[in-house]
Amino acid sequence: MTQTTKIARFDEKEKMETAMCEYIASKADQCISDHGLFSFVLAGGNSPRSLYAHLGRTYKDMIDWSRVHLFWGDERFVDQSHFYSNYAMVKDSLLSYITIPDDNIHPISTLSEKTPKQAAKSYENEITRFFTKNKIDGFDLIQLGIGPDGHTASLFPDDPVLNEKTHYVRAVSPPIIEPKVARMTLTLSMINHCKNIVFYVSGAKKHQVIDLIVEDPNGMKKYYPAAMVHAREQLNWFLLEEERSQVQSYFLD
Repeated sequence: MTQTTKIARFDEKEKMETAMCEYIASKADQCISDHGLFSFVLAGGNSPRSLYAHLGRTYKDMIDWSRVHLFWGDERFVDQSHFYSNYAMVKDSLLSYITIPDDNIHPISTLSEKTPKQAAKSYENEITRFFTKNKIDGFDLIQLGIGPDGHTASLFPDDPVLNEKTHYVRAVSPPIIEPKVARMTLTLSMINHCKNIVFYVSGAKKHQVIDLIVEDPNGMKKYYPAAMVHAREQLNWFLLEEERSQVQSYFLD
């Protein structure tokens, strides 16, 4: 199936968050109706914090959270209460507002694993068990962000992990950008097997790399990991562009 790319540009963060929450809720309803659950991979970093707070507060009674399974696209190898922890960010902004079974929350463990490599292997095993139990072969929706260097999840330019074809999850050495801590990340082979992928992006420093990727994704693959992402069905871009006043939404074939 050929990927369809949808790009929506917003001049206000509140508008973008509302549209994004509506999109997530719609996908949740659709997937729960289709096959009884909704598997949603969350993005890390600080950018999605207010989005998840909006989702947790406004949609706490509008989504059937008992049928939602939450996963993480990447994690820093720190304690789950640490400021750098992606799990801690989601717990504070989303999980504290919704009622969801503990068994439906699937963080990347950094508690019992001694090394990032062990944590990556453990998470890969958990994903495999989840897919096998539910007779599925990929996530329903993966949310990603992007850095000014074109990285996404914890897939950084020129990292050998970009060439991983076999494993779902891999450990990543500390990057040159902050925070400089070891990480675990979903691989491109796992991400690109998802039917629906959405990039949720804010920050003026990212416009240049985004424009390059959107205009020439194939040509930019050798420079930017985010350009290497493709969905089995639909790739969506939600872009906050503070210096651009017009809100646009259009489709690319």
